[in-house]
Amino acid sequence: MDICSLLQREPALQALPTEGASPIAINGLQGASGCMAAAFLCKQFNHKGIFVTREESGVAEILAIFHALLGDAIFYLPERDYIFDSFSAHSKETENEQADVLKKMREGSYSLIVTTLNALLMPSPPPGKLSAEGVKFRIGDCCSPEELTSYLIEHGYQSFDLVEGSGTFARRGGILDVFSPNYQEPLRIEFFGDEIDRIVFFDVLTQRTLETLEEAEIVNCYSRMGEERQLLPLLKTLATENAHPGIRRDIELLENGGQVPVDRYLPLLYPNLITPLDYHDGFIFIEEYALQQKTFSFMEWQLREEFERLSEKGEFVPNGAYFMSKDAFEHRWNGKTLLFSAVSPGNPEVPLGALRQIKVLEDHIPFYQEDALLNELKRAVEEHYTVYLMARPEQSTPLRAALTAHHIPLSDTPEDGAVCCLESSLSLNLRF
Repeated sequence: MDICSLLQREPALQALPTEGASPIAINGLQGASGCMAAAFLCKQFNHKGIFVTREESGVAEILAIFHALLGDAIFYLPERDYIFDSFSAHSKETENEQADVLKKMREGSYSLIVTTLNALLMPSPPPGKLSAEGVKFRIGDCCSPEELTSYLIEHGYQSFDLVEGSGTFARRGGILDVFSPNYQEPLRIEFFGDEIDRIVFFDVLTQRTLETLEEAEIVNCYSRMGEERQLLPLLKTLATENAHPGIRRDIELLENGGQVPVDRYLPLLYPNLITPLDYHDGFIFIEEYALQQKTFSFMEWQLREEFERLSEKGEFVPNGAYFMSKDAFEHRWNGKTLLFSAVSPGNPEVPLGALRQIKVLEDHIPFYQEDALLNELKRAVEEHYTVYLMARPEQSTPLRAALTAHHIPLSDTPEDGAVCCLESSLSLNLRF
């Protein structure tokens, strides 16, 4: 028996009222079991999904599970820091990664997005601001390095002596290195006069060629230059109503070609708050929402501290929303919002206690030798749980032997007070 067959037999999952107006709380799910239930529901109802993980530290494992279950169109939407101070330069890598994922969401070219609650609540540019256009080229195309360099500057790339991360480029004569957000490695484009002679991926650290290409594409970076141009007339209008010296100072900076941290003026730029949720129409799966609610109060406290610091420096900070509030977030919930919890938070629930997860604390120890796991299994069956334990085929025999040696009841089919072993062909480090 595999996990998909198990989920298909679960009547509660089959009967979820996903077209209703109220969110659905499911208890008995946590960790990898929640990922599997989310993947099954996306397939079953043919919907895209957003999976809001409780902890950013486990994202790599979550992505691996969804890649195995749903394919390659799985992406991570990172959270970025607010930039409230004027810096001569700051890394745009996270902004570019976030913009690249938002483009995929706008185009519908994704199956599921993994993210955190912080990232989901933060402001995003309106979907129309993220152009899907890029520039494609191949060996033999007529294109000068000057033309391509001008394109990069106009579309949000930063120039460095060496490429340092997504959204950066470096030029040395007829060689142009570009780190486009749509690639895991940077491109090196070699020109012969005004003709593209060679295109390769290369390693940032060793500078060695990794792969030779016939063609490539450079996508636009998310540039805040457009927001700065939009900000100037807004500040001039605001200055007629408010004599704060910080406003006049920022106007002069922009008029003289300087930069102003646009995050400070988000309510002025976008009076109607836009978040990644505005790019999505489908399931929202939220892990342990009862525990995640502290995110709202923490973000509020963090911003309040920042604004007090900025005010002491004489900066102007407009009133308005800098992130989606708890009430606004919950107001957007419907039957496609599912709250996953190991224990029911007291909301309307669909009991799935059969998917109780058993975790191994030390993954480098084979789990059939892990006393903590065996003790937990024994306690679970004594409490009359139906326990599903998943293992790769080559681990199944020693696992069954270890369970028998510890007098833990086994069953070939789901049964209360027994362990049902499931064989998985997934090359994942899953533990149930």
